[in-house]
Amino acid sequence: MLIEEALFLIDEIICSETGEHLNDLKQAICKGIFLGQKYDVIAANCRYSHVYVRNLASNLLDVLSNRFQSKVTKKNLIAVLERNRKISESNNSALPDSNTAVSQPVKREEFLSPKQDLILSRIKQL
Repeated sequence: MLIEEALFLIDEIICSETGEHLNDLKQAICKGIFLGQKYDVIAANCRYSHVYVRNLASNLLDVLSNRFQSKVTKKNLIAVLERNRKISESNNSALPDSNTAVSQPVKREEFLSPKQDLILSRIKQL
């Protein structure tokens, strides 16, 4: 899964749960998590305190945990997103063939609900 795709999915989930999109700091935290960075490194890069970044990350992971109904941590975030993408694909009868690698990047549209797909197609028209 590409970072941009994961950020898009996380943004959609956070927005649907809280009504707010990811801001720059929250995106930087997610990117840092995907890159395996520690919170103090993310904080230094963003010029925020380590405690503030850790607390904000904890809040993001709690929202994702509630949405996925399983504990989401810094260490398992990517696995949870991949697992739920697979579940979503199987629910839509769009199972990848057995020759497709698990880590193969997917198109952003595969994460979209019909409503989101309509919005995206409308944006492309503009």
